[in-house]
Amino acid sequence: MHRPLILCVILTATVPAVTGCHSLGHVDELWLLKQYGDEADAMDEDIDVAEAEYRQIREDADNGRLAAGIDRDTVRERYGDPVYVQDPADRQGAAVMWMYRRPVHFFDSDRVLLYFNKEGRLIEYAVQHHQPVSGE
Repeated sequence: MHRPLILCVILTATVPAVTGCHSLGHVDELWLLKQYGDEADAMDEDIDVAEAEYRQIREDADNGRLAAGIDRDTVRERYGDPVYVQDPADRQGAAVMWMYRRPVHFFDSDRVLLYFNKEGRLIEYAVQHHQPVSGE
């Protein structure tokens, strides 16, 4: 009575092993592929967050909602880390400039530039519009 059930269990366990369907020899490769997939998912999430932060700072800059006097920590909380930080020698009173742009469009993205004084307070901001090069 239980013979067909036992035969089914034995075949289910042995057929994949004989055909290589669940060979243990490829476990390391499969684990590595899973890790790559998980890492790609995490990168996609990071890009989505950075894109949302850029859209927010761009919208706030376009609508005049970046108030002079706001401190760097507050800016970082709202919009994330800048993609570039520089000492702007050409700006009177500015000690540091932060640049924000879209995360995956390095060269063809508008930029939001924030200028902070020595105390870390926003003194000025600007939006630099992307200028397409002929052939783009």
